[in-house]
Amino acid sequence: MLKDYLKQGVRIEGLFDLISKGQDAFDGSWSYEHHLTSRNLIKFFADDSGQNPIRVLPYKRGENASTPMAGGEVISGEFTGCIMGIYKGRGIATVNHVDTEKNGDGEMPQKEAWLKLKKTSGFELFNECSTLGLIPAFIRGIKDKKLMKYGTGIVILCVASPTKYYSITKAAVFRDSEHNYKVLKIL
Repeated sequence: MLKDYLKQGVRIEGLFDLISKGQDAFDGSWSYEHHLTSRNLIKFFADDSGQNPIRVLPYKRGENASTPMAGGEVISGEFTGCIMGIYKGRGIATVNHVDTEKNGDGEMPQKEAWLKLKKTSGFELFNECSTLGLIPAFIRGIKDKKLMKYGTGIVILCVASPTKYYSITKAAVFRDSEHNYKVLKIL
């Protein structure tokens, strides 16, 4: 499972292009490369050319994006305060990336829609993770020298896994100028 390969220092390539375009969820894949002299590497692909299948759930600004788990893991990002939820929808495990950005009126309509969905008959929440406050808490824990190095490029990536309790793995990552990520810490 991808969640088992997300470790501090791992480099991630190809993911930003997959999650940043605001498209519908799709099936992709990933491969892992172990390196002795440099960082280990996870590469993401928009097709099945990687060794491991994964469902990719891009962030949709102003919308709540969702996808069936289909028995495998789902990766989504970038999170800076949004919510990842795993729930039973239409009889199957579904993953939701809830947009919590405020609109021009200072309201969070997508979060309100999520709260309303959670109150519907037959809704079953398996797991939920708010990333609100994770970045500031992480930044408070790092030294000024590192903070100057990473600046505002720190975001959260989340992986929903079809484990017994539908786990959500949260990784604080730094996105560099080439849009590759470096895992700073698993939260």
